[in-house]
Amino acid sequence: MRNTRSAFPILVACLFAACSAPRENPPEYVLPAEWEPHGAVWFSYYGDVTDTVLDKVVLAMDTATLVVCAVEGDSVAKSIALRWDSLGIPATVTGSSS
Repeated sequence: MRNTRSAFPILVACLFAACSAPRENPPEYVLPAEWEPHGAVWFSYYGDVTDTVLDKVVLAMDTATLVVCAVEGDSVAKSIALRWDSLGIPATVTGSSS
């Protein structure tokens, strides 16, 4: 059996050096943790227009969080916008990816 104890300090030093190296360019996008403030929450909607799971998720969220919903097709976008309006979910932009 090899003696790995002598390699451990070298491994720790390498990991510490790699993790503490300053970044030249900060990342353009940051994925915040669940408990951190979010600028917006993005959803994509490609399912059945009558599916209300997304509605329940959006209604349970903090009202200060911007919700962006990407959909495929204008008819789906209009259906979701009408349903969210009836539920009191504010729409800032309505559109589709097509």
